[in-house]
Amino acid sequence: MTHESSNEVKSVNRNLLQLGYAAQKFDEKTEAFHNRLLEKLDFMNKDREQTVSAAKSQNAALVLLSEYFKKERNQLSLEIRRSLTPVPQSVYELVMEPEDLLDILMVPLSLANADMMTCARHKTGFSDQVLQQAQSLVSTEKFNYWLQSERSETLLVDGNDEQNMRGMITPMSVLTATLSSALEGAYGKEGFIPLQFWCSMHTRRRDDVQGPLGMMRALLVQLVAALLNRNINQKFNFGDVNEKEFLGDLEEGCFRALKQTLKMLLELVPCELPVFFFIDDVSSFEDQRFCEDLHDVVGMLDCFVEENRNKIKVLYTFDS
Repeated sequence: MTHESSNEVKSVNRNLLQLGYAAQKFDEKTEAFHNRLLEKLDFMNKDREQTVSAAKSQNAALVLLSEYFKKERNQLSLEIRRSLTPVPQSVYELVMEPEDLLDILMVPLSLANADMMTCARHKTGFSDQVLQQAQSLVSTEKFNYWLQSERSETLLVDGNDEQNMRGMITPMSVLTATLSSALEGAYGKEGFIPLQFWCSMHTRRRDDVQGPLGMMRALLVQLVAALLNRNINQKFNFGDVNEKEFLGDLEEGCFRALKQTLKMLLELVPCELPVFFFIDDVSSFEDQRFCEDLHDVVGMLDCFVEENRNKIKVLYTFDS
């Protein structure tokens, strides 16, 4: 082998060694890249699992929060309903002295007599013919049936006198004022209870007994006085009521409390003792201020008449 051939062989061997070394380095880099790729994929898988887990945890948390707020909302609604529900009030038997009831009603005992005297003073302003026309009522068949019937009855009377129905006092008002005295001949002074009210005299806003509810208070005072005069029950038992609430309503003149009081007092009246309600010129209350209250009061008296527990006679006069 020549010297040149030997050098070529050595060169080839060096090249082969370099190629082997390069191949080894390539394999190492390839393996390292492969390993890094596997690690990256593993990390990505773990990250995805963590993301999914976090999402599931977040959803679970949202569900728990939703259930919590739902429970809190329901609890709050329950507390609101409880707060709106009236707290049961103490209910006891209420027994009242007549004088205490009169103080609460705040109507002078002399009111009916004062109104009657007003009618008497106006009587001279009407002609005999006009007064006789009004007094002709007592001779009618309807009036006598109403008066003599053993049952409770209601009678409506039209004044039928346009010329004289414009004033506060009418010929029918004068007649109403004299009916109590006229009935004494039939029943005796203690044989009936007359309750009287002249609506046309009590329509002004500053009147303490204005309107249908004022009329109820005035009639109640007359009934209390009549019971005391006849020694019928010295104390009034209202049964089981919330005393504070009931007395407050009574002082304010609320229809419900007034109705309960009137019903209780009427139950104290002996069945054989008729109670007469003389309500003059009820049409004076047929306006916007009093219409609803008038409906309640008239409906109440109608119920008392229908029940017929007492002998109740109701006479209304009105202006057509």
